[in-house]
Amino acid sequence: LVTAGAKTARVRWTQRAGRDSECAERAALGAGRGRLIRLIATESVVRAVVGGLEGIVWGRWGLDALLPLLPGRMPRADNVALDTRVLAFAALLTIAAGLLAALGPALRAARHDLFQTLKEGRQAFAWRAALGLRGGLVVAEVALAFVLAIGAGLLTRSFVSLLDWQPGFDRQHLLTFWTLASDGTYRDRQSVTALFDRVTKELRAIPSVTSVGMVSNGPLFGGEETGEFIIEGADAAGATAEAPIAARWFDMSPGYFPTLGVALKRGRLFTDADRAGAPPVVLINEALARRSFPGVDPVGRRIREQNSNEPLQIVGVVADIAPFVPGQAALPEVYWPCAQSPRWASFFVLRTTGDPAALVKAVEAKLRAADPDLSASNVATMAERVETQLRRPRFNMLLVGVFAVFAIALTVVGVYGVIAASGAGRARGIGGRVARRPPAAG
Repeated sequence: LVTAGAKTARVRWTQRAGRDSECAERAALGAGRGRLIRLIATESVVRAVVGGLEGIVWGRWGLDALLPLLPGRMPRADNVALDTRVLAFAALLTIAAGLLAALGPALRAARHDLFQTLKEGRQAFAWRAALGLRGGLVVAEVALAFVLAIGAGLLTRSFVSLLDWQPGFDRQHLLTFWTLASDGTYRDRQSVTALFDRVTKELRAIPSVTSVGMVSNGPLFGGEETGEFIIEGADAAGATAEAPIAARWFDMSPGYFPTLGVALKRGRLFTDADRAGAPPVVLINEALARRSFPGVDPVGRRIREQNSNEPLQIVGVVADIAPFVPGQAALPEVYWPCAQSPRWASFFVLRTTGDPAALVKAVEAKLRAADPDLSASNVATMAERVETQLRRPRFNMLLVGVFAVFAIALTVVGVYGVIAASGAGRARGIGGRVARRPPAAG
């Protein structure tokens, strides 16, 4: 709204260059400086208000188009509207922009040389003025339009990349949900592990389920945990006690990566033997292997948390899961078996042969069979969950891209206004050149 009003007012200010003769004629007929200033200011504000009203219409249409695309978890999305407070504030800024745009022409009209202006005629001053400040405006707006065009192009490329985002696993035929074990019933970690073992067994018994995995958290589920790790051994590049490595971490069951379809690159995955009492083991992703073990096989090496003295042996390297930002490389990640560090809450992932959404009732029944107090929460297919994670960056890119397109359009209007005023100022000179052109032979 403010941009449209200011742009309209600024074009009006540019057109003042061709009206100095008119102001001189009005002054010769008895108009005082105050009246001329009021005339210019009134015309500028009226044009700014017209641009502001146009901005209201575009804003209303824009809200109707963009609100359905808002991410579902955006805070206070229901309060996004053109209310009276926003409109009043924008109206004040629009009027202020109109007055500011009229300031230069009004001051010039107040101190013009009446005799000289009438002598030069209506359009002579416009071209001479265009060589000064308005010529600089043309250069500045063309430069801004060029920058905005490049930015819009980059945003478009990022938006297209996001539409074609590939996570590094097969997201089809996957059902996910979250469940919580009562800490009043399951007081220790061993009982929690036994409960989730029963849940996994029950879920595998569903006819169309081919595999079941369990994970504590992670980017796919809208959360992450970050820690600092120290890699034992002096030959690990960039991994000394003085320079710990920051990595995201979460725990999972042996069936998690096979259920997702994430490829194993080296070593082995977790097994049912990786439980409490067994040697603590971890998996790392390729990003961590490339960063900390260039040219070295990480399988068999040991790492530990910065605040812990317990070594964790690396038993395998898995493929990276792509982040939800186009062009951003995968971050280092560490995974360990949930049976060695069980939690009372966990996400489950089920690979199915048919439509995963059709298994919600069967999953609820199997959870109650394992424990009547269990229930499935936050149920969604993996395709829906990925789409939810992509919705916010996709919306941000779309919104900025729309703003860039409108900014370029307004810049083109401004450049046109300045160049049109300059061209009008040269009309007399161009007419003279045409009149002096010799007639064509024959």
